[in-house]
Amino acid sequence: MELLYDVLGVFCFGTFIWLCIALSFHFLDGWYSLAGLYPDQSNELSLLTLTGLSQAMPVGNRGPFYISICVSGLRVGITKLFDPFSRDFFVPWSEVKVVRKKYLWFGDYVELSFGGKKRLVVESYIANRIWRLVPESWPEKGQLPPPMKRCELLLDISKIWLMLTALMSAFFWLGPRVLDTKEPPILFFIVVAVMISLSFLFEYRRRLKINGDT
Repeated sequence: MELLYDVLGVFCFGTFIWLCIALSFHFLDGWYSLAGLYPDQSNELSLLTLTGLSQAMPVGNRGPFYISICVSGLRVGITKLFDPFSRDFFVPWSEVKVVRKKYLWFGDYVELSFGGKKRLVVESYIANRIWRLVPESWPEKGQLPPPMKRCELLLDISKIWLMLTALMSAFFWLGPRVLDTKEPPILFFIVVAVMISLSFLFEYRRRLKINGDT
């Protein structure tokens, strides 16, 4: 019986922490105001929905969220697990501004600003996919960008994989030496590397699907 109470206590405490984090995201990051400024238009049919997105590195980590591309605008929503209180909002194309930037090592990114109130930063291949889908509505004009080649997508994700693997390896290698504790076995490093590699394999497949190369 005591074990049951302990499990319930841990569950309730974890739920409380999750609600606090979700509420902080909900009110502090600007999405709440956007939902009020641009209410969702349920009658607008989606041409394509891109799921599992997140604010691009190294700008931020807000997400996961999804974008639904419609003829007259963009519908943006947050995954309910990370913000159960959020509402979808719909931004007409006239309120969407596009700024392209390049970050050293991380590649090309696109800032989508909504009426100057909030910016959403995504990888350039995502913005280009939207542009190809609704060229008449997209704020940028000119020649349509082609889909990224598989080798380019693989190169971009390999850079992030290399950086993350190096950082985690350095942390687990330096940590025990700084704290003067026992060093983890080599098998631990192998398991961590395999887990990171598998997660990036799924990410690569996701990017291929978004890029239009399935």
